Amino acid sequence: MSQLYATRDEFSPLYGRVGRSLNAPGGALAQDRAQGRRSIAVGTTSDSYTQRFDEPLEVVASAFVVGADSGGQMLHVVFAVPGERLTPEPAGEGRGLLYPLHFRLVVSDSADRTVARLDTRRVFGARQALRQPAYLTGLLALAVPPGDYRYRLLVTSSDGAAGDLVRQDSLAVSALDGAAFAVSDVVVGREGSGLVWAQAGDTVRLNPLSRFPEGSAAELYYEVYGLARGAGYHTVVRLEREGRRSLLGAIGSLFGGGRAPVLLEFDAAAEGPVTRVHRGVALRDVRKGTYRLSVVITDPASGVSATRTRRFQVVAR
Repeated sequence: MSQLYATRDEFSPLYGRVGRSLNAPGGALAQDRAQGRRSIAVGTTSDSYTQRFDEPLEVVASAFVVGADSGGQMLHVVFAVPGERLTPEPAGEGRGLLYPLHFRLVVSDSADRTVARLDTRRVFGARQALRQPAYLTGLLALAVPPGDYRYRLLVTSSDGAAGDLVRQDSLAVSALDGAAFAVSDVVVGREGSGLVWAQAGDTVRLNPLSRFPEGSAAELYYEVYGLARGAGYHTVVRLEREGRRSLLGAIGSLFGGGRAPVLLEFDAAAEGPVTRVHRGVALRDVRKGTYRLSVVITDPASGVSATRTRRFQVVAR
């Protein structure tokens, strides 16, 4: 027994003291047991380590929350996985290649209690091995209750050698049941991105990489809730470049002129408890850089406003 404790001396001086004693002190053994119980409690109720992979995937992901057809709210996570970082599997003679991926999406509250979870496997097919800049893209969805949350998305290859963990610590979910005025998140999609989402018989364009070529156009989609059919609502869309503020812009902000210019402003009538809105925004004069798009929707009857923002990049063609 003394030799056993002596082998654990590198973990704590406590074990060395016990191992060097001919008769192990009862107090030291009790301390060892108490320390063991604490370690077991921490080890089985927490997860503070960072998972590492031989091949980091560098997954690009973004999320939006909209109403569900059957009521409630749905969290949608759009992902893009670089194909060149994955090792494909043969699909069979003359049938191309397969890229199986495992996805684990966990939504939790501020106390780290799980409120929603999705665990699934997707298999992507390709005629030949993917090379840069090819991506595997897709959409994950699960129901979430109203509240403030965070989510973790773990993406791994079938052998576990390649993977990535995406963290989002701020996820605000509004009640989108139509009982009161509310607005969903804004989806900023792009024609030709290769990924669309079917919603209530409609097609919504997505943008997995959140990038737009110079001179292209953004396709906005959002939902307005809780207004009677024919009731009016007001919308203001602004676009602001992040960073690189000019001296004139800084001076202007001192006198109340620092707001981003209005890209769109209009009044519209609600279609009923749920109004689904599509709007195109031309980016023909927008230079390369990172931008923040904000959409402010106001119910004139109550004076209540809701602001939704999205970030994206404008890149060279």
